[in-house]
Amino acid sequence: WQKMISQSYYYLCPPGTGPQTVRFFETLYSDVVPVNMAEEWEVPFEDYVDYSQFSVNVWKKDIPKLKEILREEIRSGRYKKMKALTQQAYRHLSWHDPPQ
Repeated sequence: WQKMISQSYYYLCPPGTGPQTVRFFETLYSDVVPVNMAEEWEVPFEDYVDYSQFSVNVWKKDIPKLKEILREEIRSGRYKKMKALTQQAYRHLSWHDPPQ
């Protein structure tokens, strides 16, 4: 699984059973751009962190256009910017003891 995800550009993160999905953070850890598919989700520090800088949101109604949406992210150059921020985002959003 880890090898497969690390060779991907994007990783789909469908809704979990709770208000957030661990897949999102596993994807950041793997240095892959997460594609959030949960329309209602809770993420840490959402008032301070602009998640759109390092992830893509695709709502249920847009799933038929998923391939087009992700291709446009690559064509526009936005993918490279998001990819560059995935590890930084993971470090900032992870629990560290002691704090880093």
